[in-house]
Amino acid sequence: MDPVAGTAYKFGMVQEKVSSTDVYYLAGGMNSYYLATTTDVNAAIDVYLEATTGGYYMYTMDGSSKLYINMVTKVSGDQTHINGAYEATASTVYSYDATSKTVKAQVDGADYWFGTRNDKTYTTVGPCKTSYNGFYCKFYALDGSGSGSTGGDNTGSGSGSTTVPTTPAEIIAAAYALAENESLPYAATLTGKIISVNESYNSTFGNVTVTIAVEGSEAFPIKCYRIKGNGADVIKVGDTITVTGILTNYSGTIEFAKDSSLDSYTPGTGEDTGADTSNATFTKVTDVSQILDGGEFVIASYHNGAYHVLNTDIEKYIPPVEGVTVTNDAITGQNVPVWTIAAMDDGISLSNGTSYMKWTSGTSLSNSGTTAYKWLVSENGDTDTFQIQAASAPNAERWLCYRDSSAAASPVPIRFAAYKFSETNFANSDYNFYLILFEKNA
Repeated sequence: MDPVAGTAYKFGMVQEKVSSTDVYYLAGGMNSYYLATTTDVNAAIDVYLEATTGGYYMYTMDGSSKLYINMVTKVSGDQTHINGAYEATASTVYSYDATSKTVKAQVDGADYWFGTRNDKTYTTVGPCKTSYNGFYCKFYALDGSGSGSTGGDNTGSGSGSTTVPTTPAEIIAAAYALAENESLPYAATLTGKIISVNESYNSTFGNVTVTIAVEGSEAFPIKCYRIKGNGADVIKVGDTITVTGILTNYSGTIEFAKDSSLDSYTPGTGEDTGADTSNATFTKVTDVSQILDGGEFVIASYHNGAYHVLNTDIEKYIPPVEGVTVTNDAITGQNVPVWTIAAMDDGISLSNGTSYMKWTSGTSLSNSGTTAYKWLVSENGDTDTFQIQAASAPNAERWLCYRDSSAAASPVPIRFAAYKFSETNFANSDYNFYLILFEKNA
């Protein structure tokens, strides 16, 4: 949602060289030649936009008077500097960039936004050329809309200030209200039970990716992307963990951002292990009617002498799940990914239990939330293999396919994606369009 003129916002940046979770908001006043910042949202100033010809002015309030936030050119000797300034008169016209979710202005023929360099640890803010790709300020709404909700019991002076989410249910609701690729500006803390392990522990980087369900909000799972902390190497489905970090809507998936903190964990009792299917049994599907009737299935590719299982973590490209072994009809592993298939007209929908998977464009898959998306299924003769095609792309012929090009001169990561069923791809041993399904037994 674009910012609205006359509405109070916080204006701040995440300085990832210092912290991936803290937001440095404008605090009012100067720090040398730069705008001072604070990580205390209650101490941060409210920032407003004022509509004008060609864009917006930006200002804060000093009592009943406006102080405009300008970009000004200052000359010192033979040096010219572009600085930020609080002034009684507006002089800088900004345009709003919906992609970057910030404002920028042209100064001396170049585009600038407020931020800092990406190779230093500066936490003050000043005009910075957009071409430098530095850290920059975004707008954060006080009521959960726009780029996020401010943290703390904020009662700022601007209109639109409301009580900020504090309970787990309120925090999750605010996170799920985020537009795609927006984030909450404060470090939230949630405790939940692990329902799936999306990426096994990586000993090189010391992180793990899991998905949790918070009690009372089980219908709104939270992915914890590559979190770090004591216990990251041992947590499993059924364990209860507490995580602190920035919540973001990453391409439709609500998740804690990378390197959020695993604060604590409590091992599960073994009685309720969420999505753990270690004791489930499966039967290999031999007829397409079994798939069209719906049920719970494991989807796999047999390629280069081994099975590779489709993960239920819906992303643009889905890597095969680790730690799951298929031998004939026997599937073993702590976290076997099970897809829910339901009949949909002349096709099926594919759901990971909370969200549906769809084809978007090119080779990309994506999460369609609670909106079902149709796939078409056909069988490959009597080979007990099946093809799954995106129904919205009959001419593009996009099929769910496993690709392993690790032996190629220019390999891409091993993954499942939506590839075109062409003679070239079909003849290439890197691609496998024929999938094997296993139905979960009752």
